[in-house]
Amino acid sequence: MIKKRCFIMLCIPFLVFSARIGIIHFKASPMEQSTADAVTTLLAGELANYGYSVVNPDGMDAAVEETIKCYAKECAAEYGFKAGVERVIYGSVSKLGEKYIVQASVVNVATREVLWSGSMAAKSAEELDVVVKRLAWSIHKGKKVEAGAQVGKITEQEVTQGGKRRKAFFATGGSFDYGFPMGGYGGASQLIGGTWINWYETPDFFITFNFPYYWSLNADLYNNTEPGVLDYGVEMGFYYAFSKGDFSPFVGGGLGPHFMMLRAGNYRTRANFGMTFFGGGGIVMLRTYDFHVFTEGRYMMNIAQLSGFQGPHHGFMFRLGLVYRTRRRGCGGGCGGGGCF
Repeated sequence: MIKKRCFIMLCIPFLVFSARIGIIHFKASPMEQSTADAVTTLLAGELANYGYSVVNPDGMDAAVEETIKCYAKECAAEYGFKAGVERVIYGSVSKLGEKYIVQASVVNVATREVLWSGSMAAKSAEELDVVVKRLAWSIHKGKKVEAGAQVGKITEQEVTQGGKRRKAFFATGGSFDYGFPMGGYGGASQLIGGTWINWYETPDFFITFNFPYYWSLNADLYNNTEPGVLDYGVEMGFYYAFSKGDFSPFVGGGLGPHFMMLRAGNYRTRANFGMTFFGGGGIVMLRTYDFHVFTEGRYMMNIAQLSGFQGPHHGFMFRLGLVYRTRRRGCGGGCGGGGCF
């Protein structure tokens, strides 16, 4: 029984959303029908962008030779049968004060079963295009509307809710860093430290300005078995994000000057500046919110020249971090302070 259910869950999205889809006029209450018609027109266009064969409301009217007024699964399935489509989308657009609520359902014409249903609210008519994009994505994926949150597809209502979703922002935070040298560093086996992170985000890119501080974890200077390491500096990073959703893989790299000091035993200490280069990738979580949690794995190399210590100093660093945008009202904080984003 479990295997059967798993098979159905895996196959439903393919079987449902590869079908020919008809959209009938959404009910408008209480507002002009033209607003609801605009929503169905946008929805038909968005679904067509996903590669589906879509019959818009006017096409459905022409196929059955009457103006369809239906807001339930039974009659929607009946009209779908007459129009020769396999799935029908019906729904409504309602207005409560200044807020618009769009509800949509997908019915299987053959079985008269509702395959998907969802609703979403917009604080103004200008946000209806964002709502339609989210509904189309949800129908396409067969998922809940909430799962379709992406940077650039967040309504004002969601911004004001507890989730604190934003399109883009400047943020600050920090990370815990743990590293494994692969060469140099006087032979140190492990590095540990943290980074103060300043993060600016666009829909497709992250730009970071960081202040890392590392030291050797198991320094044993008196027995001369583990050298002392101190490595800190300033870095600029550039990253590309593969998704605008809440879980987005990313790759990138950067560089910056570092100051390094190595000490072996009680008698030999060397220090110098050198450029550090790094590259890697990871995943950022809760991307559509004001705060992000991220993990990153990076390869880094410091080319500082220290007499008596062979370089280059390089290794792998794992990072676990959090950045957060402090909310300000208006743009009084200036764009650099995050007030305009």
